[in-house]
Amino acid sequence: MGKKIACVKSCATSANLGPGFDRVGLALDVFNCYVVFENDKKGAPEERSLVRAALESTLDHCKVRKRQPLIIESDRNIPRGRGLGSSAADILAGILIGNRVYGLGLSGKEIFDIALSIEKHPDNIAAAISGGLAVCYRRGSGFFYDNIDIYPHIKVLLFIPGQTVNTIEARKAIPTRVPVEDAIENSAHLCLFVDRLKKGDLTDASLFIKDNLYQEYRRKIYPASMEIVDRLLEHGIPAAISGSGPSVIAFLKEESQIGHIWKNFTGFELLRTKINFKGTFYVE
Repeated sequence: MGKKIACVKSCATSANLGPGFDRVGLALDVFNCYVVFENDKKGAPEERSLVRAALESTLDHCKVRKRQPLIIESDRNIPRGRGLGSSAADILAGILIGNRVYGLGLSGKEIFDIALSIEKHPDNIAAAISGGLAVCYRRGSGFFYDNIDIYPHIKVLLFIPGQTVNTIEARKAIPTRVPVEDAIENSAHLCLFVDRLKKGDLTDASLFIKDNLYQEYRRKIYPASMEIVDRLLEHGIPAAISGSGPSVIAFLKEESQIGHIWKNFTGFELLRTKINFKGTFYVE
């Protein structure tokens, strides 16, 4: 193995946050770390992975022909297939590795667009790039995002089950049309839930994190996760399925709120974390 030439830390993300389906993402303080070395063994095979595929896509996009053999080692802390943005983390790591190793000078928007050419859903990607709370929107045929400043000291709990969920299959459970009243209510809920995150006042946030567009349609896919969401909401704790699931994300001012409730949730790992405002970044 040759010398170390780059290191990237890519963060977990939680998409949707209840009523923000496919448009809202939150960066979390859980990271994968990717260390890049020169591959000084001629002819040694390079492993295939999503990180490597994103790297190659970046070089194709930038029309880089002469490519350096690399070894990429990863230390993974983001659970895969559980709605916490592990794919977005891998994709952004590959793009940032290409940017650093080849001196491409990519802008944040270029990184976002390359990532979207690999993964079509912008919410995890946007939050993983920018950190904090990202809201995506479409203009013409392209996607863009903005950050919204939110209260920094909200505690986040993740309930992570052993099972995984296939994102493509989970999307099939959602109908192509929903009642207009459900869509209207989701719009109001999203505005009010984001307002509570900005203020750091979660007093009635459990009312506004409720979703009408996808969670109930997916209940049969992860019934145990939905039971946790239901129980937390009953106790006034804002909670939702994270991304396509089956993990659950909950927001607290004080962890003592969870107390005796947690004892009833068997088969789930409890991960205490916080909002990450740095996003994905290079480690110098």
